Amino acid sequence: MASTTIRKIRPRSRPIIRPFFFGTVAFALFTALLVVLFGKPLFVWLFDQDLPGFHYLLAGLIVTGTLYARLLNFYRASQRTISYNIAMVASRFTILAVSLSAILLIAGTIKVYYTSILAAETVIMVVLVGIFLSQSRVSLASFSASFFKSCLRFGFPLIGFELGYLLLKSVDRYIIQFMLGSEAVAVFSVASNMGHYMKDLILFPLMYALTPIYIEIWHEKGREATSRFVSAVANISLLVLIPIFLLMALLGRELIVVLASEKYASAGDLLGVIVAATLLWALLPIYASGLYIAKKTQIISFTVLVCVLLDVALNLVFVRWWGIWGSCYAALLTCFLLAAYLSYRSRHYLKITIHGKTLAVGLAASLVLYGVAALLPDAGHFLGVVFKMAILGLAFAGTVLLLHGEVRRMVVTGLAHGKRLLRSSLR
Repeated sequence: MASTTIRKIRPRSRPIIRPFFFGTVAFALFTALLVVLFGKPLFVWLFDQDLPGFHYLLAGLIVTGTLYARLLNFYRASQRTISYNIAMVASRFTILAVSLSAILLIAGTIKVYYTSILAAETVIMVVLVGIFLSQSRVSLASFSASFFKSCLRFGFPLIGFELGYLLLKSVDRYIIQFMLGSEAVAVFSVASNMGHYMKDLILFPLMYALTPIYIEIWHEKGREATSRFVSAVANISLLVLIPIFLLMALLGRELIVVLASEKYASAGDLLGVIVAATLLWALLPIYASGLYIAKKTQIISFTVLVCVLLDVALNLVFVRWWGIWGSCYAALLTCFLLAAYLSYRSRHYLKITIHGKTLAVGLAASLVLYGVAALLPDAGHFLGVVFKMAILGLAFAGTVLLLHGEVRRMVVTGLAHGKRLLRSSLR
């Protein structure tokens, strides 16, 4: 439903937000009612023990979590990124503070933990609903059943996408556990988690903001303008991702040693391949943008689920051949085939162009980065690794700015715009 919000709602589209709000409330309450009625026997079946009161907690968390996520997505869909980030950060810290306080001051039990989260989310939900109602006059008459049905038709296929993503992140660990043992799982998990952290830290904000922007451009300016915009983002993203991959490939071992210990040093050797796979996955909003725009979410979900089966098959073969490295190769090949196929299908709706100049500049900057890396000594502590990353990143960025005139003009324009904003804020 988060993707549905972004696809259906455009900036200043209050009439669309209102029925979406009522539909979300009804959907959350209906799901919570099912949990209240059938949650207790389900918990007994799953955990072989009675968990008194937990089905009520789950029902409450479904209501608060759904409304909380939907109201934040209204900010995102309306491109109110400052409001979105403030609300997101404030709510996350509030939930963290309340849950930790409850565990430390009341009791360190699971029930206290989830009850405190429910209490915090309830307060946040009430505040967000109050802000929403103060800004949007809503009534049941504004609810459109046909519109909400179209939202469900768009969003439900993406359940398969989310399920596939969770399986791709976890199924390889079970196969490694079965074939190589727990020690290999620990090493692989360190590398895999680091790869996903890097992806979320760097690419999550960019990709989260991208979808509502190109959806708006599509509706307001048409196919050609959207194609130019997404192509520009794709070319810039490539120049951002290349140094990320190279830094993890070159400095992964040093980074793992200083963050974990020498025990997991071998995990650092895996980082380059794992980061390459996670970056390919993270770029899905770009290379599948045409499918998002054309509402072909069933193609995305079906392809992801097929790739899960492919990943399992490749792991069973590659792990036997190459051990823990085989799982990394399986993930990389799976994500590459996913990107290639969805890019091919997406081109029927939106053409994305990667310029030869971008590839040439990226290659030249990569060679410069490799050359500088060869001159630097190994780092023995965290600040040393950060310093090496900064130097190598600057070497890559400097080469790109020197060789790529369009990127240079974009940076100069951005700096000039930032100066104007700073001056206006100081007046």
